Parts: sequence; structure tokens; C-alpha cells
Amino acid sequence: DIGTDSYPKTTLADGAVIGCESKKIAVGVDEDAIAKATGANDSKEEAGEKMDSANDMVINIVNAHDLQKMEFDAKEFQAMLNGYWKLLKKTMDSERYMILFDNADYKAPADKAAAATAEKEAEAKLSKADKGALAVVDKKLATFKKNFPAITKFIKEEILPNFSEFDFYIPGDDAELGSCLII
Repeated sequence: DIGTDSYPKTTLADGAVIGCESKKIAVGVDEDAIAKATGANDSKEEAGEKMDSANDMVINIVNAHDLQKMEFDAKEFQAMLNGYWKLLKKTMDSERYMILFDNADYKAPADKAAAATAEKEAEAKLSKADKGALAVVDKKLATFKKNFPAITKFIKEEILPNFSEFDFYIPGDDAELGSCLII
């Protein structure tokens, strides 16, 4: 939901990374605007006293989506990413196995031919709706595999050499580090 059409976007890394344009905005209480809106006037004692408006400068996307800033160094970032890639692949495999075998924790046979045969047999038994759901998951998995080299190249060539120029965020709701990251 963060990369909605509310923000101008560009694609990077051969379309594998989406960049959303952000900007700094002022948030807080604008005492002068409140006074003007309510018709309040300065008292004689307060005449000439100007109070600073309590505005903070924030990044619009961070503020609108209640993102929480994460602090780590480049080595911690790389370790987190390695865990993230494994978790993402496991999650997609689990979705697939749940559709095929009605068991998200299914363990495929070690023999690749046996594993392929088991999947083919399970797919043959699926309903039309489940075949459609499997196609969606398979497309997601294929997109991930296709984009992975471009994403890792982007990280190595753009993010890591300029690491100090980036801020890292996770959603403020129940997201955990390693399950989602916004740069």
C-alpha cells in the first residue's frame, strides 16, 4: 500500500525496484493559522510576542504510513537481507505447497525427479480454482527469480557504496525487521 499511485514513481534495476518520490513536509501545530482561523487576537500583554510554530520537518511517505526508522550498519543490513531472501523464498514455497499438498510444511523428496513427479501428480488433482491460485503463486515465484539478480546488483552497486546516504524503514504496524524493508 505504500507505493500507491499517490506518489510519482520510477523503476530501477530493470524494473525490479520501485522508487517513490518523497519530499519533506512540515507537520505540527501552526499557532498563527489557528489564531487566524478562530479569530483570536493577541492580548495587549502578548502583543509583539511571536511564538514559534511547533512544526517538524518529516518525509511525507514516512509520516503518512507511520514508518519506523531502523538503524544498522552495512554488515547488519547484508545479514538482514540474506535472512529476508530465505524467508521470502520459504514463504512462496509454503504457499505453493499449501495449494498442492494441503500442507505448508511439505518436505519435497530429495530426488529432483521424484519431487517433480509428486508435484505433477498433486497438480493433476487440483480444482480449477486451485489451479488458478497455483498459477498466481508460480508467477510470483518466477518474477522473484527473474528479478533477484537485478535487485542484488542494485544493492551492491547503488546502496552499499552509498550506505550512509540511505535511511531504512519498516511499517509501523506489526512488521518485523527481516519481513519488510523500505529504503
